Amino acid sequence: MFNIPKYRLSLLASFCLVAAGSMLIAQEFEPAKAEPTKDDPLALAFVRDHSPLDGNDNVAYYGLLNQAREASQAELAEAGRQFLKKRREQSKLLTFPDMIRNPKAFRGQPVHLTGHVLQTIEYDAYENDYGIEKLYESMIYTDDSQTHPAAIVFLEKPDNLPISGDLIEGVTVSGYFLKTYVYPSSDNANRVAPLILAKTVTVKPQPEAIDSGNTNRFIFWGLASGIVILFLVLYIVQRSDRKRMIIEQKKRLDSEAPTFKPPA
Repeated sequence: MFNIPKYRLSLLASFCLVAAGSMLIAQEFEPAKAEPTKDDPLALAFVRDHSPLDGNDNVAYYGLLNQAREASQAELAEAGRQFLKKRREQSKLLTFPDMIRNPKAFRGQPVHLTGHVLQTIEYDAYENDYGIEKLYESMIYTDDSQTHPAAIVFLEKPDNLPISGDLIEGVTVSGYFLKTYVYPSSDNANRVAPLILAKTVTVKPQPEAIDSGNTNRFIFWGLASGIVILFLVLYIVQRSDRKRMIIEQKKRLDSEAPTFKPPA
């Protein structure tokens, strides 16, 4: 794994606690108290913001995941872009701070985000009515979120998104906003993150890592070529200097040669 700048290492440390906490919460839902109605089939009215996930979120949590699974991804992405555009016109805020400050305005709405993730995990889903058995989770950092991530829980992992702590650039998600939930950070303080539920994420092709063996060979031949060129330059310079010295010596010899008189 390559070196990550210090600020990203701090984000990674923070995420590790987030991931562990959210995985534990996802597996420990209390029995659902929320009651779906005709006007609120996902029981979104029972969802509370700035709080951990609990039993009251169960119906909406899995219902939105199923809704994302059944939706056309292209249509969901377009709906997410249009909703966020409308929200920016109304609130005059960037998307991330708007989700934190006004979560009720986003509840159950489509969103479309792009950024980078630092780690992806997988875990078993809690018992639900939709046959969902496995979940994946990533923390995405967008341009307007600074060092604060949004959580993405999704159903299908693309092949080019590893289950690892690697930094992955160019991740795009289209899903539904559920709530802002609280998680413990590495500095023992409670943080708040938007929670997005989606079918999958899209990852742009990543630059291929250079094989270390090939890298070593490139370095060796580069150094060898440099040494040969250096010696060649020194040889040419020395030869030129020697030739110039010989010419100068010959001129001096011709000009300073003694004149002998023949004997009388």
